[in-house]
Amino acid sequence: RKTGKKIWQFRSSEHITTKPFLHKDVIYVGSAEHKLHAIDAGTGAELWHFKTEGIIYSDPIVEGNLVYFGCRDQHFYAVDINSHDVV
Repeated sequence: RKTGKKIWQFRSSEHITTKPFLHKDVIYVGSAEHKLHAIDAGTGAELWHFKTEGIIYSDPIVEGNLVYFGCRDQHFYAVDINSHDVV
């Protein structure tokens, strides 16, 4: 932050559609490629992603071990951040 220099970059194959949410050094963000991405905040590497049937437009939020977000596929998801499964 002090220098303003880029330290990493994450590239999705489609545009990013949500605001990023930072939780315990992981950034969660949705994209138009129908994925919720979990990105390492220190390196920019994708740790995992969750595939949906539609574009993710609602901003993700983490509470406990679950990341919540809504999607254009008419579903509201609660995904376990450890197992990456819908609960």
